[in-house]
Amino acid sequence: MYEAKTRREIATGQVEGSATEGCALLVATKQNTRKLFTEPDYPELRKTFGSQVDN
Repeated sequence: MYEAKTRREIATGQVEGSATEGCALLVATKQNTRKLFTEPDYPELRKTFGSQVDN
């Protein structure tokens, strides 16, 4: 997370992707990686970065 005015890094974190109903049972990934990227949902963002923005 970066401060908007100064562009200074103020926090780092790892956010779990959303696991909503209707997600695919199987997905294809690139040959040498098992990573899958999804859009995080709002509760996951709040859980990870909420303490940084609730001041």
